[in-house]
Amino acid sequence: MPIIGTKLLDLVRTIERPGSYCVGGLRDVVMPSIDVAGVGRIGFPVSTEQAAQLIGTAEAAPYGRGQETLVDRDVRRTWQVDTQKVTIGGRRWDKTLAELVAETAQALGVDDPVEAEFYKLLVYDAGS
Repeated sequence: MPIIGTKLLDLVRTIERPGSYCVGGLRDVVMPSIDVAGVGRIGFPVSTEQAAQLIGTAEAAPYGRGQETLVDRDVRRTWQVDTQKVTIGGRRWDKTLAELVAETAQALGVDDPVEAEFYKLLVYDAGS
């Protein structure tokens, strides 16, 4: 390892901070309902027919390369559905999500308020 890599690794090892940099685990949750405008309520597992309907309301998802944002289906075979078309909810979902966010923040050592924000619904082609 180059000398700068060794020095950087030694420096990182001296950092003392509460929490982990990564958390995970298992938890029983009630599956939320997901409704998409033009498609309806999404069933799980998603059927081939419903996946085709989702793709019909979506656009090709871009990816980043340096400062560029590109769309190339040979690189990323993924579709994105605009968040304005998606509603997530259901029995106890708001409470469940709030608990998951709070537990994750605590495990990461974050004391400040944290919110979950729905970014986008992605649909991956088979094999992606």
